[in-house]
Amino acid sequence: MQEDKHLDENNSNTTVEPFNSATDHYSKIMGVPNTRADLKTMPKPVRYFYYFVVGFIVIGFTIMLYTAIFK
Repeated sequence: MQEDKHLDENNSNTTVEPFNSATDHYSKIMGVPNTRADLKTMPKPVRYFYYFVVGFIVIGFTIMLYTAIFK
């Protein structure tokens, strides 16, 4: 049986709904959190590491694209 799932208006942006019953079962059994991580609540070193990794990927992709076009 499926239960009615009501979300608070405050949590509607951060709560991830299960894709199907298999993912719902997996998240219940494995204990996967159903909310997304909010970067604003993370410690500064974790945020800076995230920004570094994302920046590195974007800059690396841009350089790779530039070298492929102007080879």
